[in-house]
Parts: sequence; structure tokens; C-alpha cells
Amino acid sequence: YAEVFQDSGPVLDVGCGPGYFADVLRDLGIESMGVDIDPEMVKMATQRGHKVILGNQESFTERAGQFGGVHVSHVVEHLWGDELETLLKNALTALRPGGILIVRTPNWENRFVRERLFWMDHTHKRPYPGELLIRMMKDLGMDEVQTGFEPTGMNDTFVIAAKPPFTKTGLKVHFPTADSHSGNVLQHGKQLA
Repeated sequence: YAEVFQDSGPVLDVGCGPGYFADVLRDLGIESMGVDIDPEMVKMATQRGHKVILGNQESFTERAGQFGGVHVSHVVEHLWGDELETLLKNALTALRPGGILIVRTPNWENRFVRERLFWMDHTHKRPYPGELLIRMMKDLGMDEVQTGFEPTGMNDTFVIAAKPPFTKTGLKVHFPTADSHSGNVLQHGKQLA
């Protein structure tokens, strides 16, 4: 996912945890800022040399148009619908025109995730199937760029959307080939090549 943000920094990493995604961004030369609700995660990410603030989906409202990308990984399932709507609105505000939003969440269409793994985290509030995320983003005026499921692990659902006007061509998440991992990747949306 970090490669999607190439030439689109800085990136706001919502729910940044200890800063692992920020490490990857830094390795690619992409500036980032993290936000997390857990003071211990903020401390750990800061110790790794990252710029991080303590906060939630409302903590970056004063940063309108400052980011070329927003990354939200395994956060939305911890939010109720109104909280997610606030997060998406604030992410849209934080993005520059043409900026990219990536949301990842457990794949509700994967039976094992739906019936077992999702509920093994007591902080999960509700699932968000990809179709719902897409509709919410479109209702806010965002353009769907690419959606699908990751080929490994919990087959996370991912949605990539953009703040209009979106003009970047060739944007696409590339996963390892079937030779290196089992499973299929199902995708839909605008496959820009």
C-alpha cells in the first residue's frame, strides 16, 4: 500500500500503532504523520523517529488540505457508524484535491473471519463490508479507484478512493503473485493502467 502513496505525500496514518507503516513510508522517502488513541503506541512510534499525535478521528480537523494520502488500517471496525462517518469526512478534509484514501478492514465475506476471527477482538464494534465503505465514500463525493480483498491472512477488504479531481494514472495495489501465495485476489472498480 505504501507504493500507492509514491509522489503523494505527506501521508496521514490514522491508527498508526507503533509506526510500522510509517517505517515503510520512510524507506520509500515518503513523509508521514501518525495519529493514535493509545499513548503507548504514540510513544513507541515517536521513539522510532516518527511524527505522531495522540488523538482520534477528530484530531486532525485543523489540517485541511495538508495531505496527499490518508491510510486507515484496521481502525474502522472499532468505530460505530457515526464515528466512521466523522473519520471519513475528516480524512476527506485533510486530503488535497486528488489525494488518496486507503481503508483496510477484516473481510466480512471470509467465513472464518466473519464467524470467528472478527469476534476474537473484544474492541471490535461492527464489521464494514467493502460495499458499505464504497457507498459511504461515494456519498461524501470521493471517487472509487480500486477495491478488493488481500490474497493472504484474513483476506482484508481494501478500498482505495480519491478526492476529486483525481488525475493520477497507473495507480493500483500490486499483491504477490499466485506462485508465492495461495488464494485469489478479487477486485473491482476503476482499474487504472
